[in-house]
Parts: sequence; C-alpha cells; structure tokens
Amino acid sequence: MRLARTLAIVAFACVLSAGTPGVARHAYAQDAGADPEAGSWSADPEPSQDLNSDPELNTAKPPLNVQGCWSGKVHDRAKGTGNISLILQQNGTVLEPHISGFQVFWNSSNFAEGPIVKGSVSSKGISFKGTATSKCTINASGTGNASKIKGTYSFRKECALAFKGGTFTITPGPC
Repeated sequence: MRLARTLAIVAFACVLSAGTPGVARHAYAQDAGADPEAGSWSADPEPSQDLNSDPELNTAKPPLNVQGCWSGKVHDRAKGTGNISLILQQNGTVLEPHISGFQVFWNSSNFAEGPIVKGSVSSKGISFKGTATSKCTINASGTGNASKIKGTYSFRKECALAFKGGTFTITPGPC
C-alpha cells in the first residue's frame, strides 16, 4: 500500500511538472532542484506602478534646470577679465539652438556675441557651441548646479588669434 501511494504521488508530480506547453502554472519549491536559475516568477503589474519611479531601476539624474539668464565673469588668457552673459532656452537635455545665446564682453573693442547653435544640459552642467560670425565660434562647457556653474571656453577660427580662451563663472541673474 505504501509503495502504491508513493508511486501515485510521484506520477502526480510528474504530470504537474510536465504541464501543458505554453500554459502558465504555479511553481513549487520542489520544482527548482539545485540550480538557482531554474526557478521562475510571474506577476500582474499594478496599474499605478511606474517602473521608472523605483530609484534602483532609474539611476539617471535629471538635467539641471538652467532655463533663463546667467551672467558672471570670464577670464581670457589674452584679454584678461571681462563679463559673460548667457540666455538659455532649455528643452530637457537640449539647449534650443538659435534661441539660446551668448555674449562675452571685455570692452567696446573686444567682444563676441551670437546664438548658441548646439548645446546640451546634464545633471552636472552644460556644454555649447556658439557662433559670433562664420569666422568666429566658441566652444564652452561647465559643471556645477542650478545656482553656479564654472567652466572653460575656447574660441575657434579667426577670432582665436585675438581671444585665447580661459575660464568663466556664471550664476542665474540679469542678462
């Protein structure tokens, strides 16, 4: 009797473990065996649960909010200390081209200004390329937070002969 009972349990377990192909079934601890990867799981998602709201799943930090006017000091290796102003139109991680702009001013004879033609914003700072003319471009990048950004810049093309590049510090404020 005991042997028949054991055989019946084993047969029933075999039927359960075989299952029907393509049909989900409950998993039992005895199904797993020694392989830690032999298990399975299934769950209905909660309608209000957003996978991106789990900090362990979403490790990307949002970009800084740099929208608006920024101004501060610039130090050029050739021209010395001057002023810098940026108008930044932000759309997520992008600085809107030709809406955003820059102005670097040392005196009435030494300045560069124009649109930002390409730029990006990260959780740590900004980077952009601007054009004063087709013969004068600026590349700049800085790190910081929503209240202060420090960085470096360099001019390219013909104006690189006059402006040698250097550092800047900007904070939100008047343009």
